Amino acid sequence: VQQRVSLSGYVFADRTRNDVYLPGGGGPNPDTPIENARVELLEWDAGAGEYVPVPGAFFDTLADGSYQFTGLSPANTYALRELLPAGYLSLASAVAPGDIGGVPCGVACSVQTGAAGDAASTDRIEGIRLTGDGTGFNFGETVPVSVSGVVFFDTDNAGSQNNAADVGIQGVAIVLTGTDDL
Repeated sequence: VQQRVSLSGYVFADRTRNDVYLPGGGGPNPDTPIENARVELLEWDAGAGEYVPVPGAFFDTLADGSYQFTGLSPANTYALRELLPAGYLSLASAVAPGDIGGVPCGVACSVQTGAAGDAASTDRIEGIRLTGDGTGFNFGETVPVSVSGVVFFDTDNAGSQNNAADVGIQGVAIVLTGTDDL
């Protein structure tokens, strides 16, 4: 009788931007789970030369962001595909192959975003050979942010618009500079 194994992980908003899932920790903006994110299980089809969906093998994450596939065969090579949840931005650096039987998946597993046949924002972890249970196969995303403010004449040099004489200035072009690290 062949041993059956499982494959699991989390989908989360990487609010700490450290590429590691730290639920409830990490300072004033802890990472948060993403509920109802779709994770699909694929397996290598040698005849087709590509990963194909395992029929019916998809999981919508639970309230804690977790997913798990059970009853998997160690004889197969698997991939996980996570569809970008609505309201989030892809953060490929926070997609992490986990451990298999307590050992890091390492170079055997590869991460891709926008693989052939997927949307540009879809993340994958490929090359998963389960010699034991696979854990910590996590998909991190980020949340969009905005910058806002007011351009005004600061009559009292207080650094804030704190009196009626501190009037707004119209027609000022604002240029945002820096590095977009997505």
